[in-house]
Amino acid sequence: MKTIEEMYNELNRVVVNRLMKGDYELKGQDNNVVRLRVENFPVTLWMSSGVDYLECYGDFGESNFLNLTFTESEKKLLWKRFSMTAEKKKEARIKELEDELKKLKKS
Repeated sequence: MKTIEEMYNELNRVVVNRLMKGDYELKGQDNNVVRLRVENFPVTLWMSSGVDYLECYGDFGESNFLNLTFTESEKKLLWKRFSMTAEKKKEARIKELEDELKKLKKS
């Protein structure tokens, strides 16, 4: 019989493998987090601190006990997949603020 720890680790690997294969639904993203669903299971990736600190502590605001563990190569793949979108959003927000500042200076 498997221990709870063994079952937990097995579930962790199953969810991580699904993420690596792209088998998830993107629910939302901002500058700090990416919110996903894997088989209706909430997963939030913390992206704000860079690829070396990419983490998953379940989903903020939803009950989820699973803390996913990633290898360095898995972190890099996830970072590459989601950071470009986050960076584009940051750049767009900076542009909006710059445009707003220009309008304020003219008035």
